[in-house]
Amino acid sequence: MRTLFHGFLAAAFLILAFNPSYGAGKPGTLKWSYETGDMVRSSPAIGHDGTIYVGSWDGNLYAFNPDGTRKWFYYTYGPIESYPAIGADGTIYVGGLDNMFHAVNPDGNGKWVFLTGGAIYSSPAIGADGNIYVGSVDKNLYAFNPDGSLKWTYTTGDIIRSSPAVGSDGTIYVGSWDHNLHAVNPDGTLKWTYATKNVVDSSPAIDSDGTIYVGSQDNNLYAIHPDGTLKWAYAAGNGIFTSPAIGSDGTIYVGAYDGKLYAIHPNGTFKWAYDTGGDFINSSPAVGADGTIYLEPYNGTLYAIQANGKLKWAYDTKAYSSNTPVVGADGTVYVGSDDHSLYAIYSSSRGLAKSPWPMFHQGVTHRGNAKGLSALVLFTSGSGTGAVTPSPAGIECGSASALFYKKGTKVALTPIPESGSVFTGWSGDCQGNGACTFTMNGDRAATADFEPGSCTYAISSSAKTLDYKGGAVTIGVTAKDYTYCPAPEIVNNTEWITYSATPLTRDKGNIKLTIPELDSSFERSGSLNIGGNTLTVTQKGEPCTLKLSSASSGLFSKDGGNGSFNVTLTPADCAWTATPDARSSWLHVTTKGNEVDYSVDKIPGAKARSGKINVTLTLSKKSRSYTVKQGSE
Repeated sequence: MRTLFHGFLAAAFLILAFNPSYGAGKPGTLKWSYETGDMVRSSPAIGHDGTIYVGSWDGNLYAFNPDGTRKWFYYTYGPIESYPAIGADGTIYVGGLDNMFHAVNPDGNGKWVFLTGGAIYSSPAIGADGNIYVGSVDKNLYAFNPDGSLKWTYTTGDIIRSSPAVGSDGTIYVGSWDHNLHAVNPDGTLKWTYATKNVVDSSPAIDSDGTIYVGSQDNNLYAIHPDGTLKWAYAAGNGIFTSPAIGSDGTIYVGAYDGKLYAIHPNGTFKWAYDTGGDFINSSPAVGADGTIYLEPYNGTLYAIQANGKLKWAYDTKAYSSNTPVVGADGTVYVGSDDHSLYAIYSSSRGLAKSPWPMFHQGVTHRGNAKGLSALVLFTSGSGTGAVTPSPAGIECGSASALFYKKGTKVALTPIPESGSVFTGWSGDCQGNGACTFTMNGDRAATADFEPGSCTYAISSSAKTLDYKGGAVTIGVTAKDYTYCPAPEIVNNTEWITYSATPLTRDKGNIKLTIPELDSSFERSGSLNIGGNTLTVTQKGEPCTLKLSSASSGLFSKDGGNGSFNVTLTPADCAWTATPDARSSWLHVTTKGNEVDYSVDKIPGAKARSGKINVTLTLSKKSRSYTVKQGSE
């Protein structure tokens, strides 16, 4: 039965207390705690915005801000042991001992519920396609579409308390009290089963090569090939109820009912064991980015164990409980307790280990998906404006707010502030204020902070000179105060200069100027203002050349006469003069446009003569001569 809800957020009675700690953040010390109305046996999930979601036996799903203040609570009809899982669109999925499976919007309002035939201890897994899988005590594995409609059910031979995990090919793996690990096809049909010798409460972990690790109450940790055949089995000192985690070096960590945390080599051989004192372990380990393994056995103490098996520190919650911790991106370790509280403990880890399965259900969102795709969610914060551009761009899936990438893709993020804003730094999976590049080996989230402000710029040159042919000029631009500044404002005061600006890469960029060929003999000058800096561009005029339509006249008679010739100038606006040479006073010259007109005097005697008219370029002083001849007859 499927029922829609529209925001039921009430409880009949709650005992709520928030206890913050403002210490120096020493690893193993309390950051804050929050007391709910009953035991907290649910493992927290962390959303991309840092919100912590956790269920309690008081029947509420809680949402907390990272500082420990309560954001909202959503009331179900029974205790919650199921660990919440967060979809790519922010929907929170959780099962309850009220037999109901709940979908809750990020604002705390109910989205939909589905009534199963039994209590739900199992935690949901979410496939890369958004479908949700969860087991029930009614022996069924349920598959839901994101809208809450039932896709299919698969029935095992006994109750399911194991949480399903989804392989990269879409296969769903889940344990059952019928002693089997079941591999179910995406369409709900059986793929294969692997028979152990006792109940399988453990939830599978999936390695990068597809190997499935799962524990059984027959004391064994099993490594099973994707085809359902046994790879190896390691016998612990007692039953294994918990889910394995994988370290960055491939080591498999798992707790057992003999109170020991076991470290197993990828080939199935013993590495080391840490004895917590005989209290059974019913929680799954989480491996931090620095290799620290976090675990809470039933004595209620959160242990931080080094990768060599030595104790790093321990924090006592003062209550008998065994709950699965989660490690936030800032190093905060969150763990529930039977004393009704959720604890936030400082650690030296900064997020989870970069491994295929570093904790229960693969990551802090608890999707339980070995996924060929990883989700990237980008946020902006601050009072300024800007955006974040990923490269490559990623895949958009439906209405989800995330971008998806194939596992192993390297992604670079570039913050782009708008005019009047500056980029001040990263948070989340990016830190500092520099370049941010990471490999998508799990879900990622990053926030770029933009604040009001302005960048100041320097340019590589304040003056450029070109010849008349023009061409391209590149001017370097450097932001002096901030990284990732917007491209500087450019004011072009000269219409014959065109430009294109490339976005700044971090704090550097280029302005490319294009100067056309100048068809003039006169030099010209223009300017641009680039981010408050003046750039002057000078273009020299084209050198002048001239040609005469003829090099000499015909022979004039002794009585003289008139003549003319034409001057061709390149470029056309070249200045020039035409004058007789010093010995040719008998020639008289006038010019009109590009025409030279001249007159020849009568010869006073009987002797023939010749003279020259010199056409001279004003700037270069280069000249050509026109010869005039006059006979004596």
